[in-house]
Amino acid sequence: MAKAQVSMKAFIEAHQGAKNLAEAAEATGLTPNSHQARASKYRSDYSIPLKKFSRGGGARLDIDEAVMLLAELEGVEVEVIEARQVALREAKAKRDANKAAKAAETAE
Repeated sequence: MAKAQVSMKAFIEAHQGAKNLAEAAEATGLTPNSHQARASKYRSDYSIPLKKFSRGGGARLDIDEAVMLLAELEGVEVEVIEARQVALREAKAKRDANKAAKAAETAE
């Protein structure tokens, strides 16, 4: 299957005019996952404030269960996985702070 070629203008018009992700994806010819990834990239990398679609009423992620599963699969203590969580959160906070600082510099 050929990859859909969608211009920035067509993508944004379809996205902003759609009522939900499925409608936006259909209008662009992209899969819902591809459409959502592109919209996310526009928001995060280019600071284009595209609207966000509801993710629906899916099941909530049980973080404690996921941590225990990872520990079991990797054969390590839960504390090892929790330490990785802390490191990931700290790295994300640092990236977010850097992004905010750059945005503030650009706005000046």
